[in-house]
Amino acid sequence: MTSSVTPGRPVVASPWSDRANAVVAICWVLGLGGIAVSWMQVSNEARFADQQPWVVFGLGCVVGAALAGGLWLGLGLKAVRVLERTTADRLVRVLEEVGDRRAAASGVRRVVGAEPHVAVVGLNRAHRPDCQLVVGKDAVALDPAQVREAATCGVCA
Repeated sequence: MTSSVTPGRPVVASPWSDRANAVVAICWVLGLGGIAVSWMQVSNEARFADQQPWVVFGLGCVVGAALAGGLWLGLGLKAVRVLERTTADRLVRVLEEVGDRRAAASGVRRVVGAEPHVAVVGLNRAHRPDCQLVVGKDAVALDPAQVREAATCGVCA
């Protein structure tokens, strides 16, 4: 993604590179120029048989310009999808870090190799340690037998 900076204006990110913009602009200018040339040539001919090659040329220019526009949009969509994936991955990592810090702050340890569950003292639902409903509360770790007996949280389960 590129961004253009103009003094006094906000930074605007674009999914298209400068090269892609230049290529599509050249294709569109050539397409429009081809349409103009075919129009002028067709207007000089009286019979359709003489106009036909120029009509076909003009239609080819329209199709070429449309394909260039479609390719340009496809490149932009691809760049946006890549940005969405990287942003989602970063967001997941940040949320995992925040969840780990909150679970650590609540005094609950994560059990490596098992899905740990906790319960708030005095309540009967089993939660994951990073569940928003138990963060900051007095929670105790549950063993697997207690997890099977307890009702599971509707938020984190």
